[in-house]
Amino acid sequence: MKGQQDVISALLIIVISIGLVSSAILYGMPLIQKRQEETLVSRVSNYFNPSNPNSLPSRLEYISKNGGSERFSIGTKGLWEVNATENSLSFTLWTKYVSDKGLDRWIGKECDAEEGFRGDIGVVGVNSPFVICSRATYEGGYIITYKIWSRELWTEDGSKGYLIKFSVPETSPSSSATSSIELIFKDKRGEKVDGKTLIITEIEILLR
Repeated sequence: MKGQQDVISALLIIVISIGLVSSAILYGMPLIQKRQEETLVSRVSNYFNPSNPNSLPSRLEYISKNGGSERFSIGTKGLWEVNATENSLSFTLWTKYVSDKGLDRWIGKECDAEEGFRGDIGVVGVNSPFVICSRATYEGGYIITYKIWSRELWTEDGSKGYLIKFSVPETSPSSSATSSIELIFKDKRGEKVDGKTLIITEIEILLR
């Protein structure tokens, strides 16, 4: 009789242990993944923060002024896309639990909630050459997009303007699921706009 009780007790301990382990996995794994995603989203957001010298906007400005090329890695795979028509560069990633962006609306300095960038012209020495916006949508998880629009900057007297223009090489696609891209100084040229000079610095975005 005592032997049977010992067996039953042992079985109960095993069942309870399995239940505890299962609960830990059921509730613990999402928590771990959420913390990992919080770190990931924070890191990616920092790569689009102009005050970070290693951010994408900072590296684009550096190359526009100094020439050369460099590979820029964001540390995680996502969808890169260059839109030459609207002169923008975007990165999109998917997370299951975490987003630090407002749903279905663009947020960021000088960003319109519906359109993101509205085409506003900036002033040299006052405004940034880039308008950086981000937003999230939800489809079984968060689809987070960070987008950089490059805009014209003109001197206060309107005599001269500057523009960083994004393009893609003929051999490169305009979108690619990858963790890194290459930024390449192509050329700098002057164009006449209403009789005034617009200095265009073209940077190629190589996606692989």
